[in-house]
Amino acid sequence: MKFKGWLFVVRGLVILLFIAGCTPQPATNAPNIPNIPFVTNLWYVSPAGNDNNTCQNLNTPCLHIATALERAADGNIIYLAAGTYAENLVIQKSITILGKGSDSTFLDGVVGSVIQIGDYEGMSVVPPMTGPSTLAVSLTGFTIEKGVATDDTQAVYGAGLLITDGTVTLTDIQLFQNIARFGGGMFVCNQCVVTATGLKVRGNQAIGTAGDNSGGGIYSNGSLSLTDSLIEMNTAEKNGGGIVAGLNLTLNRVQIIHNLAGISGGGIFHVNGDATLTNVDFQSNEAQFGAGMLNMGIGTVLIQNSDFLGNKAGDFGGALANMTRSHLTMVNDTLSGNQAGRFGGGIGNGFPANYPSYSVSEHETAVLNAYNLTIAYNQAPASAGGGLYTLDNGQSNFINTLFVENTAENCVGAVTGDGNMLTDSSCSFDGPDNYYGFDPLIDPSINTNGGVTFSHALLPNSPAIDAGVDGPAPIPTEDQGGKQRPQNGDGFGEARIDIGAYEADEIPSMGLQQPFFVPKINANCHQGPGLNYGVSTFGIAGTSYPIQGRSQDGFWFYIQYNESMRCWMSADTGATRGDLSGLPLVEAPPVSVERPAVVCTDLTFSNCKAHSECEWIPLSDVSGYCINK
Repeated sequence: MKFKGWLFVVRGLVILLFIAGCTPQPATNAPNIPNIPFVTNLWYVSPAGNDNNTCQNLNTPCLHIATALERAADGNIIYLAAGTYAENLVIQKSITILGKGSDSTFLDGVVGSVIQIGDYEGMSVVPPMTGPSTLAVSLTGFTIEKGVATDDTQAVYGAGLLITDGTVTLTDIQLFQNIARFGGGMFVCNQCVVTATGLKVRGNQAIGTAGDNSGGGIYSNGSLSLTDSLIEMNTAEKNGGGIVAGLNLTLNRVQIIHNLAGISGGGIFHVNGDATLTNVDFQSNEAQFGAGMLNMGIGTVLIQNSDFLGNKAGDFGGALANMTRSHLTMVNDTLSGNQAGRFGGGIGNGFPANYPSYSVSEHETAVLNAYNLTIAYNQAPASAGGGLYTLDNGQSNFINTLFVENTAENCVGAVTGDGNMLTDSSCSFDGPDNYYGFDPLIDPSINTNGGVTFSHALLPNSPAIDAGVDGPAPIPTEDQGGKQRPQNGDGFGEARIDIGAYEADEIPSMGLQQPFFVPKINANCHQGPGLNYGVSTFGIAGTSYPIQGRSQDGFWFYIQYNESMRCWMSADTGATRGDLSGLPLVEAPPVSVERPAVVCTDLTFSNCKAHSECEWIPLSDVSGYCINK
């Protein structure tokens, strides 16, 4: 880790030592000294040191960190030269330890936690803190590795870093290949506060002789905040391959990739607490339930500007499982290419009856509110919700969300919402402005699109551009990549929010050009502005038809269906683009216009073929429809 302003501090230290009659020459492996408040006691440790040294200048370092730690007082700083230290440390002072960097300074454990922070001598249970703590510890610039804490005769928590007291700050720390029953890499007690920047948690495991081994990378019962961090290739025999978290969890710009849990939460298992996840990348995690993340229990959770890509659940919730009593809000997220073996390739919402160790009757509704998501190319078996599976004890509400080619279908189960667009008709939303059977024209590849996480861009002329609804709140003011919403992406009229996690770039306004009507469904196009008129043909969902005029009451539009045909479509069956202010009023034809003897639009394929006055029109995305010739 590089620090600014170190030269100023180094010069100050040299002057002080000169006044004391000792002007040391720095060793070649001396650690970089950051810009820190002036203190009188600095301690130095090196693999080439000696514990009989004073340890208080660069030329006379200690050999062991434990020796410097014993001599140091609260507020002191211990500097570590590059190299490997085979030690187990217990820190019960407010101390700062600075290494040369996580790629050059290593603490190798033997048996038990490599570093324990706090006064804990228990055997198998970490007690809660009894009150506010004044202990404050800062660790920077080294790797904590190869700790083992799985034997029931010893503490079985946090083989790399066991935090049982205080406030801990971690910067450029790596937790690597540690093994414990709970929190292979790190364990955080229920009132402890941990803030980490540049933390790397890699290759840790939660395994042991008992069956409740969880939190391969991190097990946190306290307050945990990670920024610019990596959680990679950790495993747990039960829950939370990457992280088990309760109480408070805050993640920003964090990658959670290639983690594995035997039961729940391959990436994260979150239970009974609040969480805010921003710019989090969930990729290629695996579990039976909630491969990317499993969320359950009392608490409020927000996931925003994040992605879930290529996660795989053996049972429920390929990207995400939201279960029992939880309140989850998702904003500007992309879920793409995830899989579930039974239900919910993208999202599983509700409590499945086969979830181990719990009774469905004991749990309350799981609530999911989602705004501007893109849910695309996820997979589950037939009738199992490739994009979304909502159980009876789940409540799912979606606003301005794209459901794109999830197989075998986009949705299964009850769902509410408005402003959504989907490639089939499997999601029965209750709002008036949903679009069924549309191809939203998204880029099938994923890119960062100006942000940190990955999303699918809208292609030019996508019907999802400027097609979203303005409420209910919270309507996002930016897209997943940080672009301001709304943009006037189609050049017609005023800017409107797009559907999905991506907002198309603004294009120059086309002013008062030709307005268009876009049916949301395959809808009748009548011979006049009313249901009492005959049906001329069908308006195809997603097709833009030039509007030539409107009815007196404004409820019907007179459209140009093709070069030779004009007909009337109800305003309720679609959406408009462009400026309608200049539309002329078109006089309705006489009500006596005869309806056809046979209304072909009411006929199935076989009956349509049986009537000479009817014609069957095949479609690529559905079986087709029947019209009067």
